[in-house]
Amino acid sequence: GEVLIDGKSTKDRNIRETLAYIPETPDLYNLLTVWEHFKFIALAYNIKDWTSKAEDLMSVFNLSNKKDALAKDLSKGMKQKVSIIMALIHNPNILLIDEPFVGLDPNGIKEFREMLAKIKELGKTILV
Repeated sequence: GEVLIDGKSTKDRNIRETLAYIPETPDLYNLLTVWEHFKFIALAYNIKDWTSKAEDLMSVFNLSNKKDALAKDLSKGMKQKVSIIMALIHNPNILLIDEPFVGLDPNGIKEFREMLAKIKELGKTILV
């Protein structure tokens, strides 16, 4: 079969750029800082003015004090926040989130639900 969004194939690059995927397990580079992960995504999507967006999202997700932290030093919850911000940097309309609660304790599940509410407030469609 074929997946269509607004009547257009997801094989169309323009449509794919309106999507973002957040994996079950955050896939970060251990020796990159949080900020370097955001820069990597900005370069991949050729986003010119990404720094203010990244700073705003870091504030929304309470990560401003982790800008220079290495990924290997982050908790699973913080890594998930970094993954979410990476997904939001290019301003997609639709977020695909794979098994967001796997491996989280009850507090982590509560926090992730709060993050989903924040994403919804940004006007994004979320598919879990």
